[in-house]
Amino acid sequence: MGATPVRAQLLAVGELAPGRSALLLRLPELIASLRAGHALHLLHAEAGGYRLRRVAPVTQIDVIAGSVQVALQPRADGGRDSLAELAPGAQLSVVGPIGQPI
Repeated sequence: MGATPVRAQLLAVGELAPGRSALLLRLPELIASLRAGHALHLLHAEAGGYRLRRVAPVTQIDVIAGSVQVALQPRADGGRDSLAELAPGAQLSVVGPIGQPI
């Protein structure tokens, strides 16, 4: 039996380093359980029924704002992850936390 996904709202897309994007998500439901070293499983439904899935490490947690920043792994071909192309306000399904906290 897997964890139940929760909805997250995309607040902003930024860049951690060249080729490495970051997503700022409003995610108050999971904020209390997140620690450094955790990751989140992100899911986004795209046209044609395709579901884009990514595991993204947590890079910042703002308990007061209820927001979490996650890093997208760079693509092997040097392109940009399609999650980084989403507009603020987009909704994603999130499962987490996964992994071991530091």
